[in-house]
Amino acid sequence: MIKQNGPTKERELILDILMEILEYGGYSHVVLKKALDKHQYLEKQSRAFITRVTEGTIEYLLTIDAVIDQCSKTKVKKMKPVIRTILRMSVYQILKMDRIPDSAVCDEAVKLAVKRKFHGLKGFVNGVLRTVAREKETFVFTDWERKYSMPDWIIELWKQQYPAETVEGIMKAFLEERPTSVRCNLDRASMEKILTSLEKDGATAQKNPLANHALFLSGYDYLDALEAFRKGWITVQDVSSSFVGEVADPKQGDVVLDVCGAPGGKSLYVLHMENGKPLSKSSLKCLLQMIENRTVNNPDDLWTTAPHSKVIRTLDFHVHPHQLRHTYITRLFESGLDIKAIQYLAGHATVNMTLRVYTHYQHESRQQSTAQKVCAAFG
Repeated sequence: MIKQNGPTKERELILDILMEILEYGGYSHVVLKKALDKHQYLEKQSRAFITRVTEGTIEYLLTIDAVIDQCSKTKVKKMKPVIRTILRMSVYQILKMDRIPDSAVCDEAVKLAVKRKFHGLKGFVNGVLRTVAREKETFVFTDWERKYSMPDWIIELWKQQYPAETVEGIMKAFLEERPTSVRCNLDRASMEKILTSLEKDGATAQKNPLANHALFLSGYDYLDALEAFRKGWITVQDVSSSFVGEVADPKQGDVVLDVCGAPGGKSLYVLHMENGKPLSKSSLKCLLQMIENRTVNNPDDLWTTAPHSKVIRTLDFHVHPHQLRHTYITRLFESGLDIKAIQYLAGHATVNMTLRVYTHYQHESRQQSTAQKVCAAFG
């Protein structure tokens, strides 16, 4: 366990986080949050450094790998995982973090390699990084994959749908630093109360010009340190996500079916749309019970009323949401779409995960009955 602050200690934690994400397929936001929660004693500056290097290395991964391949006879794919990860996180610091001297980055990387029992490769690590530092102004990539660190198969998909200028604009936007977008739960606290609380906790809040209920947050340490977050006054949600409920604008008697909700931010916002009035305890209890069970025994109970809510009825039946998701992925396979494209659309961390889902569902005997139940539910 890392017990104190310091350059090497911070980088040890970054190395562990990136290994879990890049080598073992962990979800970046989950792994990073878990690590920061475990080391809350770290100073705000240290936590910010860990977050930036972790996220930055992932965002610029393809560009970083291209730089390393130019400066090393041993290509990235042939390197030992620990050495590969040390080089990646160090190259990011050299290329994107001007406040850190290149010599310090190299020295810390060598220390880290030695600490992880790779004494024999400390010269290799030092040589590659010093070459990167010396030639960093010469790295100019014209192809979009390396320039914007975006997989070529995604670029090709976008090119089929948008003009080249739009595609390049999308990739540039992905690499821009953006504040955290939150939705204010105005049924629990007024905007004034929320803003006062955020200011007291040292967070900078700006109103989102696109929505009266949304704010942009920056300058905070971590969300759990904010009173407004702990008390449920704000929820992390992009304004485009919350617009789904407003565009749908459910009316009396409408049916709202979220077949792929995870974790359910849009659904919860829809349930809060009744002029900021809170759900009754009985409605909330009913909702939580449905989330827990996700099935009904009596066909007559397919329609469940949620009193005092703008969402009058929610649909539940014998089809588990994961079955619907797997059916969707299966249909993508049957359409002949490239495996990498399916991985992207499904949100899977690795191609192997996509293949496992498909293989599992392909052997399910309930495929036909699942389709029939879904159709019957809308019949």
